[in-house]
Amino acid sequence: MSFENASVTKGLMFGFALTSVAAGIFDVKHFLNLQLVPHISKHHQYWRLLVHQVACASSSDLLLVELFLYNTSICIERAFGSIKYASFLIISAVTTMLLSFAALLAAQLTPVTSVLFNNIPPGPVAIMAAVLYQYMRLVPPAYHFRIFGVGMSDKVWVYAIAAQFGGLQMTILLAKTPDVGECIVPMVSALNDACR
Repeated sequence: MSFENASVTKGLMFGFALTSVAAGIFDVKHFLNLQLVPHISKHHQYWRLLVHQVACASSSDLLLVELFLYNTSICIERAFGSIKYASFLIISAVTTMLLSFAALLAAQLTPVTSVLFNNIPPGPVAIMAAVLYQYMRLVPPAYHFRIFGVGMSDKVWVYAIAAQFGGLQMTILLAKTPDVGECIVPMVSALNDACR
């Protein structure tokens, strides 16, 4: 497979690689996280809504994103056409930005969720999910096979890459989540204030 008739995919892959490597070289990876308190609510750093989608947090994330985009995005761009595919990616990114902000605001309604769900790890997770949906919908399987009686197709490898990337994102999210004791203290104090 080549990048013929897939200029948007080539630019997207190059852009993710360039921004991720530049963030690592210039030691600005800490600016990639999307965190409502204090970055957006107190310091009004709304540019983080865009930045958290355009770079990966680690080289392993970048490798999985590049593998995923190479295996899925070229087929989708050839089916859509470059202009339609670029507009699809822009709409997906803008929708993700708005929904991420709304989800962070909704998570601030209770003390427990405000502690647990204050941080969204960087990476093009929602863009990859949108591309994966289009890949599942548009690209037919080339062949089917069985392993230990379980039927699979050639698309299982793309799904494995997406699952591994999702697992890495969950690991990053859980690593930044505070201990259970730190979550219970605000909840008990909020219940104590409500009972007074």
